[in-house]
Parts: sequence; C-alpha cells; structure tokens
Amino acid sequence: MDELNKTRRLPAFSEIAVAMAVVAVVTAVVFPVICKAQQQAEDSSTLCMSNMKQLTLGTMMYTQDYDGLLPASYKGAPQSWAGRTFPYIASTKTYRCPDDPTNYDWGLKSAGCPVSYAMNADLKKLTPTSRQDQDKGIAFSEMHSPMRTVLFFEVANDQAQVSLTDEGTGDYTKPPTTSFVSAAGNGSGARPAWGYLGNGASTLEYATGKIGGRAEIIGQPRHHGGSNFAAMDGHVVWLPAANVSGGTTNPSPRGVQDQPPGAAAGTEAGYSLTFSPR
Repeated sequence: MDELNKTRRLPAFSEIAVAMAVVAVVTAVVFPVICKAQQQAEDSSTLCMSNMKQLTLGTMMYTQDYDGLLPASYKGAPQSWAGRTFPYIASTKTYRCPDDPTNYDWGLKSAGCPVSYAMNADLKKLTPTSRQDQDKGIAFSEMHSPMRTVLFFEVANDQAQVSLTDEGTGDYTKPPTTSFVSAAGNGSGARPAWGYLGNGASTLEYATGKIGGRAEIIGQPRHHGGSNFAAMDGHVVWLPAANVSGGTTNPSPRGVQDQPPGAAAGTEAGYSLTFSPR
C-alpha cells in the first residue's frame, strides 16, 4: 500500500519540478531583457540630464555677455531662446532628449532640430520701467531663490532651426519654416503657451504629466514617472510632477499655489521647484 501511495505521489512532484524548471527558464530569458530595458531608460534619463546641464551652462554664459539678463522675451515669453544660446552650445544634439520621438528635418538648409526642452516663461523682467523693458529677460537680482526656480523643463513635438539666431523667423517678421520656435511655458494649462509667433499658437505637448497637482496636462512623464528639470542656480534634478508648482509669478515668496488665481507657489512655499521666480 505504501509503495502504491509513493507511486501516486510521484507525478505531483514531477509536475512541481517541471513547473519550477519552466519558471527558471522564463526568468533566465525575461530578467536580462527587463534589466536591459531599465538600464536603457536610466541611460536616456542620464543623457537628458546631461543635455539640460549643458543648456543651463550655455544659458549662464549668455547672461554673462548680456548684462546678467536671460534671453529676451518676445510677446511676453522667452521663446526662441535656443537660437540665442546656440553659440554657447554649438551642438544640435544637446537640444534633444533620447526619449523624445520628435525627428530632425534634414531637408532644410539649416536643419530643423528637435527641441525637447522649454524655458520657464515667467523668467521675464518683473519690474519694467518702460515699454521696451517689458521684452527683457529677468535678472538674477530679481529672483528670490534661483535654486528653487525652474529654468528648463521637458516638452515634446517641438522642432526649430536652433542654429539660426532668430530660428528662421526673419527677426520675427515671418513664420519659421519648421512652424515652431523653441518653446516657453509656465507649467499651467494643456501645453506651453509659447512656441510660435504668439500666445496660444503652439500645439506642443508637455512631457511632465500633471504639474503641481492642478493642471490638466497632455502627455505622460518622460522618465520613470517623472521628468528632468533645470533650476536657475544650475542644478538639474529628476522630479515627479507633483513636486513642481506651475503657474504665473507669485507676488510673495511664501505665496501658495493659485493664490492669487493661476499663480505658482512662491519659492518658500515648500515645493522642490516652482515656476515662480519669487
């Protein structure tokens, strides 16, 4: 009887052994693939951060040559910043995140380059003394906390002739051949408000998800559930969108999100980064 029971139990042990063998084989095949995909994702995020760092350093060099001011605004935002800073960058590859699906347009005499990053649109002169001053970029002296103020953030679907100072606009007298210039935005709304010759003309999509827990953002976070941001003090950091406050300039460093309506939180309001320079 015992021998019979042993015989009956053998198939069960055999099935377990076979199942374990199958699991081991699947794990051996799938695990390296998963690890490789994770490594590639980490590599692309790291390269993206490197791009942002180079763009930030190039922008800082620009400010040194222009009386400490960031690239000038056009119609209220620093769009076409990439063309202005290109002499300090000197490589179109720096403007493209590896995870941005936007392609080059090599058919143009000056190539249409994917621009995976946008400049903070709130970085314009806060206390203009004349109409002409309204088109000037912000000065470091006007910022409350550069280490908490966004300089660059990630976008998608932008393509500009960054090797041209005016990005093909004929000094803003005609539409650019690519239909876009390098974009600017403040993390509020469904897309960067700037990226062409006027407010709201751009169809660019954010790649940062939901910023500040409030804006209805099109697109998905680009890197591991978040995206990369460059701050005005030069550091670059990965953050989930909820850690970044989007909106217009807050009148107070301690002002909270949407007080006044539509404002980003102030630099002392507890967010890792904010689009508000105050």
